Amino acid sequence: MSNSSNPVSITRRTLLAGGAAVASAAALMSAAAFAEEAPAPAGDYKAAPAPIEDSEVAETVEVDVVVVGLGNAGTVAAVTAAEMGAKVLAFQKADTPYTFGTGVAWPNTTALEASGVHNEPWEIVNTIQRDLNQNHGKTCMWRNWVNYGEEVGNWWCAFMDADPELGPSFGMASTPPDDDNLFNFSYSATHVGWGSLAMPGQPFYFIVNAMMKKALEDGADIDARYNTPAVQLKVEDGKVVGAYGKAPDGSIILALASKGVILCTGGYSHNQAMRDEYMPIWNKMPSSQIGGGEDGDGILMGYWAGGRIEDAPHCAAVHYDPPVDVPNYFGAVVPWLRVNLNGERFSNEDMSYAYMPFQDVLQPEGVHFQVFDNNYAEDSLHMGQGSLFGDWATMVPTALEAGDLYTGETLEELAQDMGVPVDVFVATVERYNEMCAAGYDKDFGKQASRLKPIVKPPFYAFKRHASVLCTMSGLEVTENYEVLTPEGKVIPGLWAAGNDSGCMFGGTQYPLNMPGISIGRAMLSGRVAAWRVCGRVD
Repeated sequence: MSNSSNPVSITRRTLLAGGAAVASAAALMSAAAFAEEAPAPAGDYKAAPAPIEDSEVAETVEVDVVVVGLGNAGTVAAVTAAEMGAKVLAFQKADTPYTFGTGVAWPNTTALEASGVHNEPWEIVNTIQRDLNQNHGKTCMWRNWVNYGEEVGNWWCAFMDADPELGPSFGMASTPPDDDNLFNFSYSATHVGWGSLAMPGQPFYFIVNAMMKKALEDGADIDARYNTPAVQLKVEDGKVVGAYGKAPDGSIILALASKGVILCTGGYSHNQAMRDEYMPIWNKMPSSQIGGGEDGDGILMGYWAGGRIEDAPHCAAVHYDPPVDVPNYFGAVVPWLRVNLNGERFSNEDMSYAYMPFQDVLQPEGVHFQVFDNNYAEDSLHMGQGSLFGDWATMVPTALEAGDLYTGETLEELAQDMGVPVDVFVATVERYNEMCAAGYDKDFGKQASRLKPIVKPPFYAFKRHASVLCTMSGLEVTENYEVLTPEGKVIPGLWAAGNDSGCMFGGTQYPLNMPGISIGRAMLSGRVAAWRVCGRVD
């Protein structure tokens, strides 16, 4: 078995695997867009830097709106503010607008209507709040998705439909699960594009770049400063009046904002100190974000300006696709026998994709193996349903040819290839086979229809390691995305959107029953924040 990664083919069924598909070559190349990798925080990472003095400023620019970060939220915020007639300056640490992702969730749009779908948005929100958010997310944040999601979604669809390289936009109609699969349901709210640039694994990199290009071609007054990260906010008498950026030559630029500053830097997946403090449950899971730019700088700038960071534990988007250090094949959710590095079974495998990693974090190194036999093509047809199950009849031969699958003609040989204790593994499989024959899982209670014995050689195993795709919690904000102090007061002049903002997602894992809601939240919050900064209040 080798460590080479083999990309899966993209189809309507597999495109939205949990909202995080295979990393495209273009997105990988975009990792080089960052001017420099952010150093690991040392000492007290929350310690505020010394205020920048006027004498240190090499250039001062006066604008209406400053946007910090040009990802999904920031690009939309900059373009929206410019649409409303604002003069905008954007600080961006990469050399282009930069993001990733495959789908975006909107409640109802022209694209969903064309697919024969009409959602009841509050039904979706209330189910998420009751069952997945543990009633922890501020309902007013979800209310924005209900009240503005269709308007913003149709704006996005119109943009996609006008660009043949991106669109047409397409609303995904999910198949309702049967009674045995209710825990793996997915709402029909996800949207993708069918253009040539929207079909690779990370189309939103191309989408935000095209969005910025189109806005500038249409005369948008946006001064995008690339390779120029924001480093500090300028605060006067408790009000944020601008932001400082560091140019490629090291000089300091002060952008004064007459209307406000919007923080959109994308969370803190690469800030280990921040992860340790706010989401330690996922410390065994590496970051699968590309580029290393999500180091919490926007959240920390807001904190230094007097903002409050949400209490721990924070929410994250944790996925098996894409992985970091194991080959990338869909089907992690299929409930084959799962064993840890000790060769031991450790849970009921018949679990929703969103909640599988919670058992992994209890295991050595946070990894597991899916173990199955040469009946996989037939057995996989009876192992559940959903968009994440994969095409095993073609996937396994592909993985074998690529050397990405552990295999053995005997259980002993398979254990040796996997690197797990042979005696323990063989005993685990033998006990599992006995329960399969009896039709009753006395150890973990898996549904009898999912109990498939491992008896026909050759035997196989995939190694699975979940990763943190992005962090979902950040600064406390109002429903208008204004940043709040620890006392609950609004900081004048400061907004936060996307993964710099908090208050929407509860628990420690975000709702994977609506693929694309992370990008939906990012784009919607960026647009609504820009509306509010520029005076739209309805």
